[in-house]
Amino acid sequence: MSDTSQGEPGSAQHILHLVSSGAATSRADLVRELGLAPSTVSLRVQELVAAGVLTESGEGASRGGRRPRLLRVRAQGGVALAADLGSHHARLGVVGLDGTVLDAVDLPHDITVGPESAVDWLCGQVTELAARQREAGRTVRALGVGFPARSSPARAAS
Repeated sequence: MSDTSQGEPGSAQHILHLVSSGAATSRADLVRELGLAPSTVSLRVQELVAAGVLTESGEGASRGGRRPRLLRVRAQGGVALAADLGSHHARLGVVGLDGTVLDAVDLPHDITVGPESAVDWLCGQVTELAARQREAGRTVRALGVGFPARSSPARAAS
């Protein structure tokens, strides 16, 4: 069974990770990696194909049966926004679903003034970033945010 740090086994996140990393290139590979029934894997893959995140094309090498169709992350399937906040800075970025970094910027920001202020500021920055992606014809499919362990001025002082 595969590492679960990339989502629950069999989740869309986990399947996307396995395909994008090259650990699985077909439904059969996913069945082996996940330990799930072929019908379950097929249903989950079909949902990702229908959502425009994965594509199936070509034929892979046969392992004794019908040649498998190859799975790939659709490069035009959208983007994920990422934000990593430190105590006095933030790094915001845009990543294609194939893992390509499309944009990244470091911005000064003092998170120690309080979590409410930090969240309000971050929401404004992410809203602007998402709007730029839509203007570029990209669909925003996810947002990941990393906060430092201590974001409260009272706790940071203790």
